[in-house]
Amino acid sequence: MNKTFNSKATKAVFRNIWKPDKGVVIRDLDKNLFPFQFFSTTHKEFVLNEGPWAFDGKILLLQEINGSEIPSKVEFKIGQFWVKAYDLPAKKQTMAFAQCLAKQLGSFVSCEDSTMFGVDKALCFRVDIDVTKPLHRGVNVMGANGLVWVKVKYVELPDFCYGSGKLGHVLKSCNIVDPYAAEEDI
Repeated sequence: MNKTFNSKATKAVFRNIWKPDKGVVIRDLDKNLFPFQFFSTTHKEFVLNEGPWAFDGKILLLQEINGSEIPSKVEFKIGQFWVKAYDLPAKKQTMAFAQCLAKQLGSFVSCEDSTMFGVDKALCFRVDIDVTKPLHRGVNVMGANGLVWVKVKYVELPDFCYGSGKLGHVLKSCNIVDPYAAEEDI
């Protein structure tokens, strides 16, 4: 995930997406390291909470800093994703169950309220996930008759390898393919 990309184009795209009238300054600090300065707390919160943001198939990992960090030492390994859990009974389409699923994937952030009103196609929730590890294709949960496999899908993934389960590259360039992975599982 340390591949370089066109920083000028990246900055231009994000300035445009993030509503330039609100004010954002983007600088180059180092290879693939950009500080973003916002002039509105609301605008900053929008950018931090509405991702994942990606450009040219690469995820943009964001982290709020307080100013005392050494830029080259800041670790960027958490990405926030919308996740959908499919084929759940109405009784399981709750915030509490979304939190239970999220714990197995990463850290629960929020849940889409519109899925809380009865049976829906999928339970949608946001999760902070360590992107240095393979993504889970599903999770085991205890059901009335024992363990049940709950299939999950990630919304708007950037470059993702269906072989290794990792972000940052695609199957044709993977050198760590998991022979048990299948493209239709994600």
